[in-house]
Amino acid sequence: MDPDAVPPALARAVARVLADIEGTTEVDWLVVLSEHDDDVDEPDDENAMIMCFIYSVGGSGYGVTVRCDEDEEAAAVFLADEWSDQVFETLAEKYDLEVARRWPPCPRAGHDHALDPALRRGQAVWVCRDVVAPIGGLAEAS
Repeated sequence: MDPDAVPPALARAVARVLADIEGTTEVDWLVVLSEHDDDVDEPDDENAMIMCFIYSVGGSGYGVTVRCDEDEEAAAVFLADEWSDQVFETLAEKYDLEVARRWPPCPRAGHDHALDPALRRGQAVWVCRDVVAPIGGLAEAS
């Protein structure tokens, strides 16, 4: 897919989530975006979607559809949540189940549990109890 055809908000959401995945794992990742239309006979710009795949290089992959008109923050939370499954599977296979269960890692010293993506006050964040880190900045918070 032509990178210029990806809506800017979705491109930024993908980049932010990928930055956190790459910044907190020692795995090479590949993201592939492709056009998706449920009704190929009559394409509908209003319901246009993009298929967003993430692959561990040399391993498996997983993809989800995201509406082209999706808000950047909502798209970032959705992708972080959905792609977490692929990251979990890859880390469990490459390392072990305990490493996978602690992804993404809480950036607070002494905390060895995972964070969950959420939308808080209109911003995509990683949360656990009282820790909030913006999606796209997790590697910097560690």
